[in-house]
Amino acid sequence: MVAGSLYHHFPGGKQDLAAIVLRGSGAVIADHLRTALTGAATPAHAIQAWISLLEQSMAGSDGLEGCPVAPVAAEAPMAGTAVREAAAAAFAGWAEVIAEHLSAAGHRRPTQAATVVLSSIEGALLLARTSGDPAALRTVRESIPKLLAALDS
Repeated sequence: MVAGSLYHHFPGGKQDLAAIVLRGSGAVIADHLRTALTGAATPAHAIQAWISLLEQSMAGSDGLEGCPVAPVAAEAPMAGTAVREAAAAAFAGWAEVIAEHLSAAGHRRPTQAATVVLSSIEGALLLARTSGDPAALRTVRESIPKLLAALDS
């Protein structure tokens, strides 16, 4: 009866547990992203380094590495409101971290740019994960400087 005793601590059941895990994963990724952006010469370099780490993690695995939130987020509309809201909050938090650093670097549209960057990375992760080939991540990584420059003009 392990499941029964475990769910006793989560009155909302599996949805509650999944939402807590998503919030925790989202916070960990936000902290890592914040550290990466803080230590880089430019936001573009930091984002490229972040994508390189994602590429490396996929290369050293069974090809299933990637975003810890996306798989659950894809099912979130069917899983329930708590899960959907936790996934949305994780993505919003990451976009906010990116936007803060773009703003500090003088970008004129940091929120828009952060949304495009995050969407590009998440889309590339999905393509890479499903194909087992990190080529989409590489393409996004190589495009980041031009993408950010275009979004700043």
